[in-house]
Amino acid sequence: RFLASEAERRAHLEEEPSGIKRVGSWQNLVLFGAGMKHAANCALFPELTDVLEGLPEATSMSFGRAFLSVMTAGTRVETHLGPNNARLRIQLGLVIPANASMRVLDRTLTWREGEALVFDDSFEHEVLHNGRSLRALLIVDVWNPALDDARRAALVLQHRDAEHQRAYFMQRRFHVDHGTWFDRSCHI
Repeated sequence: RFLASEAERRAHLEEEPSGIKRVGSWQNLVLFGAGMKHAANCALFPELTDVLEGLPEATSMSFGRAFLSVMTAGTRVETHLGPNNARLRIQLGLVIPANASMRVLDRTLTWREGEALVFDDSFEHEVLHNGRSLRALLIVDVWNPALDDARRAALVLQHRDAEHQRAYFMQRRFHVDHGTWFDRSCHI
């Protein structure tokens, strides 16, 4: 059972916030994101949460998420790239109708229920769902196995520093020393 009713989906799923251009509806329920557990969402899927908690490569991934992804029929997610190649993306087919596919570079891939696709999402990719019903995946980002522990730790520290700096400047985005006001479109 995967959020079987429309009411459950409306109550728990949120539109994908990435800003990637798309036509149609792409909704998610994040279980782990940026290395943090989303307890309320995890409570909806306790067995899945137990499995994910047994995969520190996924739950500690500061550049990614573990989430349930739902697309309605007719959705197209335009060509995009992941943020870096520090991660690999695993997509496990949960509910896969006919005519749902993903293109990574020049290869067209199709999901199968109960099977996983793994790819480096820093490569150009897009999703086409020309089926007639919902498409649902479990998507889990894991550390790229080419990175040793020292490099992972360095990336986590860099990411935290960058996030801290971004939060600091976003918090102060409307006020600069000397009382000067500006909007988000200004570049510092």
